[in-house]
This record gives sequence, C-alpha cells and structure tokens, in this order.
Amino acid sequence: MSRVTDRAISLVTTNEDLIRSVEGMECIVLEAVYQNYAGNLHRAWMAIHRATTIAQMMALHRGLASPSLKFLEPQTRAAFNPAQTYFLLIQRDRSLSIMLGLPHTSLEDRFSTPEALEEYSPNDRMQRIHCAVASRIIERNNGGMYSLIKVQEDDMLLRKAADDMAPQWWLIPNFIPCKSDSTKVLRDTVRIMDQLTHYHMLIRLHLPYIFSSSGQKNNHSKITAINASREILSRYNAFRTSNPAYFYCRGSDFLAFIAMNILCISHINSRSQFRGPENSDAHTGFESLVHSRPSDRGSMECALGILESKARDEHDLISGKLTRIIHHLLTIEANAARGDMYNTSSSKSDDGGLECDGRLTNDGKTLQVHIPYFGAINFERGIVSKSVPKTEAQPDPDISTMSVSNMLSPVQPVEHDQHPSGFDVMSTMGHPVSRMMPVNHYQLPSSDGSIQMNRTDAELPDSMELLPDEDDLQVFILVLNTSLHDDPNIGTSQSARHCV
Repeated sequence: MSRVTDRAISLVTTNEDLIRSVEGMECIVLEAVYQNYAGNLHRAWMAIHRATTIAQMMALHRGLASPSLKFLEPQTRAAFNPAQTYFLLIQRDRSLSIMLGLPHTSLEDRFSTPEALEEYSPNDRMQRIHCAVASRIIERNNGGMYSLIKVQEDDMLLRKAADDMAPQWWLIPNFIPCKSDSTKVLRDTVRIMDQLTHYHMLIRLHLPYIFSSSGQKNNHSKITAINASREILSRYNAFRTSNPAYFYCRGSDFLAFIAMNILCISHINSRSQFRGPENSDAHTGFESLVHSRPSDRGSMECALGILESKARDEHDLISGKLTRIIHHLLTIEANAARGDMYNTSSSKSDDGGLECDGRLTNDGKTLQVHIPYFGAINFERGIVSKSVPKTEAQPDPDISTMSVSNMLSPVQPVEHDQHPSGFDVMSTMGHPVSRMMPVNHYQLPSSDGSIQMNRTDAELPDSMELLPDEDDLQVFILVLNTSLHDDPNIGTSQSARHCV
C-alpha cells in the first residue's frame, strides 16, 4: 500500500502539469487523507496546504462557477460542487492546524455567517460551526489575546449547533453492520467523528480556564472541559474496540490523549485543593469529582490498553509515544488519589514539538505535557501550590480580556511566602503574612463577635479569639506592637496592652 501511494504521489500529486486542475486538486486532498490515516500528520498538513494553493490559483475561493475552472475530464465537471469542495478544504485544514499548532490557510470561511448557516441542514451547519470556532481559537492564540466574552459567544454557538441535532444522534453508535444497509458502518463512523470534533472544540475553547481561580464563569469552563473529556473517551473506546483498522482516524488518538490530561488535572486538583475541613468553603469547581473517579479511571485505563495494543501489535510509533506519557500521567493521578501532593500548572512551551508530546524533567519529579496551541501542562510532585503575585500586568482571570501569557499562568491559593501590600517592613523579618490584613486595615472581633474595621484609634477589646496558627500569632502581635508604638492614643490603652 505504501509503495503504491508513493508512486501516485511522485507521478500525480507532485506533477505540476496535472495538479493545475480540479482532478489534480482532489488527488492532493486524497493524499492528505491517506497521510492523516497513516499517522503522518505533518505530511497531511503540507498536502492540504498544497491543495488550497491550487484552489486559490483556480480562484475557487472567490466562489466562481465551475465553467471557469479547469477540468481534465468532462464527467468531473458535471459532478463537481465548488462550494462543498471549498468547505472540505477548510475543514481538513482547520482540523490539522489546531491538532499540530500550525498556521491555517488564508481561505476565508465565508460559509459561517448567520445568513449562510441557515441554508444548511443541522449536520452540515454544525460541521461549519466547528470550522469557524477552530479558526477563532487559532487566531486568538496567535494574536496573544484571549477574550472571555468571545469564549462565551463560541460556547453558545456550539450549544445551539448541538441542540439543532436530534437527541438520539448524540448516542454512541454501535458499529454493527446491517445487511439491508451496507453504508451503516460508514455513516456511524462519520457520525462519531463529528461528535468527537464537537467535544474537541469544547475542550479547546475552555481548556485555558482549567487552571484559573474559582468563580462562576471559570467553574463553568472547568465543568464543560471535564464533561467533554468524558464524552471523548467513551466514544474513543467504543470506536477503537469495534474497528480493527487501527490506522484509521489517527487524530482521535490525540483527542483521547488530551481528554486524559484534562481528567487527570481535574482529579489531582480535586485532591490537592479541596483537602480537609479547613478548605470546605474553597470551591474550585472540582469538588463533585470524588465519586466519579472510579469510572473516569476505568475509561482512561481502557484507552491506555487500546493504545498499548496498537503499539505492540502494529509497531505504531504514535501509539508508543502516547502510551509512555499516559503511563506517567496515570501513575501521578493514582499517587494523588492515595494522598501524595502534586501541583498542576501551565506555561508556554518554548521547545515543545508540533504534536502532543511529553517528557519527565526536574530529575523525574515533573511531568511536562505539550499540547499544541495551548502550551505545556506541568505535573510537579511534592508542592501543594505555587503562588503568582497579582500585579497590574497580571489581571484577574475573570475579566473579559487577558493575554495568553497571563492566561497560562496558574492562579492558585496564596502561599505563605507571598507578602501582601502593606507588609513590606515585616516581609524582611521572615514572618509568614499570607492571611493577615495590611497595617491599619486588619479586622478585630468585638465583644459581641462582630467584625469592626480600622480600629487603630479606638480602644481594643479586653479579650479576643487569637488565630490558632503560631506564626500568624507572632505577626499579629508584631502588628499591634507597631501600632502601639506609632499611635500614642492607642499606646495608653490598658486593654490594648492586655491584649498584646
């Protein structure tokens, strides 16, 4: 098969005299499809870009009618659909570009306007919305800005596209051949690929907020990404166990890999950020995962078994690479479930490859996973959380617009070594001050238990409940001593001296 394909590529799709026609362009698209199924995603991306170049040379992007196009055979002219061919070029280009983190072509997706979408069937409309959302995700990441408002708009667009489909269309196909319908398995395959694409777009749309601080909007993104990951894994396992052609639809392997990363991040964070009664009010968006871990773990182990079988029986390099990373990933998740502490964070990947990849760093203590058009996901052992000081250059992730570099920085609970504004003097003395208010703005409970603010010029209560943390108690006494020394009105208060 490979020898025949290589001969066709050398004689046809690289022959300039043949490819300057509709038939030649279609042959290049077939080459891209073949390379994609064979797992040669970069060759597939290059082939589809050659095909789009031929399409532009023939002015297909201008919407010209078929009489103005060059054909080699008359029967091709009669069956050729310019609009459908134009869409298929964009569809495959966007899919490969977002999968590899490479630029997409300059072909404009003019079919995604609201007026144009109304002309299509629900299934065709959803496919075109997927292309439009993929283009926006790529452009936002390339431009360095990510808008939460735009994310919500795209989320609503995907939701409407899903609602237009019949509810039972979303069920997982069974891939059972039908004697009376020889095309059933093929239609089931196309259907599940559309489903996988839909959930992949949801993950890509909300993935940047998986590391954001808690909040209604951020928690919505986290839950959406988690649910979409489950949907991808369930369909991937059903598709791969029923279809022995392992080379088919190689992109689904990468989708399953991304989904497993999302689920592992979620379960690790649910253990490390929501641990103990003292954190019972710290809603992170992952609290409800505790009861779903066994099912999620089973789905991930099933997907790993499928990839291991492909790597062993088919000597598949892609499956072998993904299998090694997933083994480390599931080991980390299992350790976190047993009580080990891990920190998950994200960063820009300066030396990451152009496919999903991963490696162990920091003497094996950190697993770094690269996801194209997102960056690196870091799993670091032995660290509860990493603090990121909030400055004017690093806005809160809940705002509507933020840069990609800030977006990729994790917003975690503050650690003891972070010094809030107002404690510059005490920060040099080595005291942890993370839970203290700045000088002259601390809170003191009154005799009836209520909180009174700014009591620097008032008499302090005779007794109060001190913080149980010994280090915090030392800092609190230091604050009061400073206030007593600087303010003579407070310094003469016997109750204040008694409190100190």
